[in-house]
Amino acid sequence: MIFNDDYGTYLFGYKRTEDCGAEWDEWYETENDAMESCETKYGINKVDWTEIPNPKSYCQHDWINPVRVKGRNN
Repeated sequence: MIFNDDYGTYLFGYKRTEDCGAEWDEWYETENDAMESCETKYGINKVDWTEIPNPKSYCQHDWINPVRVKGRNN
């Protein structure tokens, strides 16, 4: 999963296919850098990606469904 914010692009990696927290993450300056890394390291081509909505406010960035830790918005 790739997530962009004001600081750059995060690449989250998973060992399972069901929605869960990431096993690892990497940071890149741009989304293009992250996608190129995925192509090189993992064989994931740009056409293989599926776009999903951005997480809701204060929710985990590495989950597809909204997951929020109690008190996270403080």
